[in-house]
Amino acid sequence: SLDYDKDMDRFYFQVAGPDGVTLTRAIASALGSPAINTWYFLAGGYNYESGYIWISVNGRPKETTPFTGSVHVGQAPFMLGGVANPLFGYHAGVMDEVGFWKRALTPGEIAALYNNGQGQTYPFSTPSQPGNSTIAQTVTIPVTMTSPILSFLYQPGGISSLENGLVSYWKLDETTGNALDVLGTNTLTATNAPGSTSGVIQSARTFRGDHQYFSIPTRPSVDVGDTSFTFTAWVSMTNKTD
Repeated sequence: SLDYDKDMDRFYFQVAGPDGVTLTRAIASALGSPAINTWYFLAGGYNYESGYIWISVNGRPKETTPFTGSVHVGQAPFMLGGVANPLFGYHAGVMDEVGFWKRALTPGEIAALYNNGQGQTYPFSTPSQPGNSTIAQTVTIPVTMTSPILSFLYQPGGISSLENGLVSYWKLDETTGNALDVLGTNTLTATNAPGSTSGVIQSARTFRGDHQYFSIPTRPSVDVGDTSFTFTAWVSMTNKTD
């Protein structure tokens, strides 16, 4: 999970080991104490092949912690704005442009998403950068949220490598209601009506720090286990106590 620890006064990225109990954190130490009412671009994930978890803030270099093996896959729901554990609380602030990849993004890709503080949204317009190859991709056209019927291979022209391995992307532009996955796979159900305000790009969703969140039951598309993955989000905190 990407989160903020009020005791350490730092952002961090955290995973649970196979036992579901042992936690490992990568801490955003270089940033120092984050300010309230300030947008930060957080990226965090697991590089399974290289054996570390990591976090990056505002496109800065990854700060890493060794971790090997599988990440715990349990029965807890997938959530934005909260964690299914009362020890970790709920987000008090604003969230925008959340992405989930089943691969580790490169430093160049993280910098492209940060875009000098301007952000970037799906579909990504930044062309492939050196080391971020553009390759043929498989496209699935779904009939329903969970029942694809047609896949085909095409050679994209100038599509950013950021679309490779992308599982879900939530723009959070809705004024009310659920958080729509623009890829159609994992639209999240709203609990206690998260609000809306202006965001980094168009609109964003607001959370009061008290049981407001988006979620879906766990499912294979959001399980990670023994694979590399990346989460990204723009976040702003209205206070540091929730």
